[in-house]
Amino acid sequence: LSLVIQGVIFLVWTGEPRSITQNANSVSVGSVQIGYTTLLNILLAALSLGTVGLMLARTSLGRRIRATSQNRMMAELTGINTWVPEVTAVIIGTMLAGVGGVMLLEYSQLQPTIGFSSITNAFAIVIIAGPGAPIRTIVGVCIALSLLSSLVGTYVSYTLGSLVFFGAIIIALVIRPAG
Repeated sequence: LSLVIQGVIFLVWTGEPRSITQNANSVSVGSVQIGYTTLLNILLAALSLGTVGLMLARTSLGRRIRATSQNRMMAELTGINTWVPEVTAVIIGTMLAGVGGVMLLEYSQLQPTIGFSSITNAFAIVIIAGPGAPIRTIVGVCIALSLLSSLVGTYVSYTLGSLVFFGAIIIALVIRPAG
């Protein structure tokens, strides 16, 4: 499906990369300079993650989404209309993907293939953390793999740094074939 969407985008808008103008101003945090756009991305990510986390933990819709994702048949037996939580989860995921795409514009140009390299990394994180993993596990795996990839890319080879996520997928599937 993503390849079809990418092809349509190429046909309608062409594949010519476009960029956004960035604010060159920054704020000092100790001896580190953080650009306003980067700071906005950090705040937006924290706000998005916090909002979704609170919604899943503290609302009846969040409980229905969690129940449906853990055991659909049991959720239906308890009277939950599982269609609503499923559709809501897809809508929330799509909105978060859009927010992530906008945040990614700071680091790359706008083009139909934007974000495809991130899909592999996200896939590796989900496989290693396992289904239904708490958010702190997912964040921990994300940070560990990203740091390892950066270190290997910096001190060994950029190509090998890119392969860290693929290697992590293979190792995780050998250790836990069910995911």
